[in-house]
Amino acid sequence: MIVMWTHCWPMLALVAISKPGAKGVDIRYYWNNAGLTLRQVQWIGVIDRASLETGLKCSKCMLSLNIQNGTEWLHIGGDLDKFIPIVTSPSQSVATSDLTLEYALKRIKDQRKHSDSLGIFIDLTSLSSLNQTVTILSSVFADTLYDFPILVSIRLTYVPGENEGKFKAIDILDLINENVPFVTSVIGWETYHGMDQVWRRIEDEGLLLDFQLLRLIGLIDQLYKRPMDVTQEEVRFVQVLHRKLDLSHPQSFTFIALEQLLKALDANGNHALEKISNKKPKYRQRNSRLSVGPIREILSDYYIVKSSYRAEIIDQMRRIQGQYLNVGFSLRAGLITNSSDISRIKSTRCSAAGEASKSFFVITRDPSDRETVSLVTNFLEAVGEENIFVDSVLNEETTEDENRIPQPKLKSVGNSRNVNTFVFLSIYLSLVLFSNVENIYLL
Repeated sequence: MIVMWTHCWPMLALVAISKPGAKGVDIRYYWNNAGLTLRQVQWIGVIDRASLETGLKCSKCMLSLNIQNGTEWLHIGGDLDKFIPIVTSPSQSVATSDLTLEYALKRIKDQRKHSDSLGIFIDLTSLSSLNQTVTILSSVFADTLYDFPILVSIRLTYVPGENEGKFKAIDILDLINENVPFVTSVIGWETYHGMDQVWRRIEDEGLLLDFQLLRLIGLIDQLYKRPMDVTQEEVRFVQVLHRKLDLSHPQSFTFIALEQLLKALDANGNHALEKISNKKPKYRQRNSRLSVGPIREILSDYYIVKSSYRAEIIDQMRRIQGQYLNVGFSLRAGLITNSSDISRIKSTRCSAAGEASKSFFVITRDPSDRETVSLVTNFLEAVGEENIFVDSVLNEETTEDENRIPQPKLKSVGNSRNVNTFVFLSIYLSLVLFSNVENIYLL
């Protein structure tokens, strides 16, 4: 049963240091005027110029930009020696793009209609992008009336002992508030859930480069969501790594992960895997007619299901609320599914005076996570849909291929004809033999 809170706990020790927070747009008021709760706001992922133009056609949307340091494409003016904030896919393995953060913000500023209800969510992959991002925001919106929400999300690593006094999250909030006060900050923390155990073991072995691991994570995520859409190029990538480790580290955990992934791709029957000889393929092809559906998951025994935010992080959320009333918290979907965690996290929305603050939550998932929005229904009901954004990736349904009827195989047709020919030949020979035996008996 979920504990429903009717009031906030007073936190008298924090009254003296309470601040109003950022001067950005009131998030709830803005979307309420558009006739939407935060939960109802549609999120559009922007990863390049094409998706940006698609997002700008929406009149009531949140444009989500994933930012990392990288280079702009050379043929549109990029420089190999100039690393700047670029917009990419969360699982993209190569830090290059045709869309920079500066270009995206200027394009949104120029094309946005005043009548549109449009928001910008800037998700920083690394803290190394923060200073440049703040500078770009300050420059692009220097002479603009801030009448729409701009959110900057940062994920931090909790350091034991930093919950006493001033900690990293407060430093970052102060930096943003002083330089771009029109921006609303969203704070999150690194967690340990889902396939993180697998990625950590692969990292510890050190057999893959960083970009190879990122590409592998993206491929496994796609296997889960859209298994029949995996490209032949990605399959080739897995095969090359598999063959390399088969020769050098066949007992490694990394090789086991690649082995299972390759078998899953082969079993789904949608790709032509290379043969190790001219006689037989490396893996036996599965009869798709006997299959219930495509294989979506690998290393399921290693998937961490039960996870929670540690008490120190919950305490930091509460302390942040004592100083910044208008702030958001990014939450990973798999860590907010049980009632005790829901109650603890809900209490962080209480201000220093014991009143509900302007804080809100953003529910997200990491690549390869298997949680969907249906698993966070209790959290939505307890906290209220007017206080929670839900990232679009949680609303994506995995594609179903139950209606896919495979083409009849020529080989099986040939076998059936051979069987029929054999049956008729056997009957004919039996009749001839019986006829001869009867004639001999008559003689």
